[in-house]
Amino acid sequence: MSNFYRDAMNEPIDLGFTPTPITVADGEPPSPPPCSPGRPGAVAGRWLNPQQNSRLSRALPSGTWGVKWASDRSAGSGYGPVYLQQTRKRILLHDKNAWELFDAKGRHLADGQGLTEGSEVLLDADRGLFYFEPFLRGGFKGHRLSDGEEVFVTTIRGVGAFRRTFMATLPGRLLAVAGHYGMINPHGRTPEEAAMEVWSFGDPIRANGVKILLSDERKAVLSHHSTCFLVALGDAGFTIAVEDGVYRVDADLNFEAEFTGTFVPELLSLDEAGRIHLLVTEPDGLQYYWLLSAKGEQLVRLAVPEETHGSITVPPVVGYDHSVYLFTDTHVHAVGSKGRVEWTSDLGGPLGGAAISGDDRLLVAAGDSVSRFDIGGERETLVTLEGEELASAPILTEKGRLLVASRMRVFCMKAK
Repeated sequence: MSNFYRDAMNEPIDLGFTPTPITVADGEPPSPPPCSPGRPGAVAGRWLNPQQNSRLSRALPSGTWGVKWASDRSAGSGYGPVYLQQTRKRILLHDKNAWELFDAKGRHLADGQGLTEGSEVLLDADRGLFYFEPFLRGGFKGHRLSDGEEVFVTTIRGVGAFRRTFMATLPGRLLAVAGHYGMINPHGRTPEEAAMEVWSFGDPIRANGVKILLSDERKAVLSHHSTCFLVALGDAGFTIAVEDGVYRVDADLNFEAEFTGTFVPELLSLDEAGRIHLLVTEPDGLQYYWLLSAKGEQLVRLAVPEETHGSITVPPVVGYDHSVYLFTDTHVHAVGSKGRVEWTSDLGGPLGGAAISGDDRLLVAAGDSVSRFDIGGERETLVTLEGEELASAPILTEKGRLLVASRMRVFCMKAK
């Protein structure tokens, strides 16, 4: 029996198959050919896409970069990372406590306080909405991208607040939501409850006069006794990582594979081949980067270098050539296709965020500058924003403009 449940937490799910131990693959890992970006679309999610690999679909234009506009943030907390999302006409950002909405010219449209700390905010370009969990209210809200107005509120999971650490839209206008219980009592034991659900909010969405959603339907649910619950979504379905296990799950939350070992997962991303990129802590207490095949073979096991200057802080960033970038707050390690560190570089300041452009350039916001790194690790500064502390990954709009957020401002840069 597994440690997963449906509704009844005392009735474990029988997965119906034998777990596969994670074993080391023979020889060097294969080098898959470079892949191409998918169809350009919205930048959605904390790590820019549901695979959480920080890939963008648009190429970085050449030229000399300068600031086109800068807008003050009215709802910024002034600390912690900032996450930028973007569709053709709207820019959405959030930090640990607040969200804020701008139009494509930098005009402030709306903002809101009171997010559950650590929760995702998700842009849904198809429906013209964004979603989030309000702090300690046991609810879940949908707001319009056009003006930031509330459209509905509903209860996704029980009473109290869940930290929604993963959200993604699915075909058929469904929404996948995952996370763990967020009402942490500092004087008591941390609740060990995590959940993943697939919901329909209706098509069309219907709400009553006080915005209570009437058309919602839960399609599937998984629960797990754990505070460690990582999720990413690839073309073949979901990958879930919990302590000592990695699972393949389809869109209806039915299990397809279980890979087992002895580890605590910390960060997770996927590539287009369904390979699993993990940062884990092993029983020796050290941090390792693992690359698993879609069948659960361990292709790479790499101890995070001792000179790392801190722990890895973002999910493995995966280039279109399958180079992998591991970021601390001040440095980046580039891991080649053979699983070895090819180079390490100082970021030039505290990390704000990183992304891979559609032409396979590593873009980094750190300190007061946005830079790109070449294949050998040489850093070229694209633009410096004096006096700013950049706090988000740089992202690209459909017009090829760079967006980045600092603690208190949002910037749009244009190449000439």
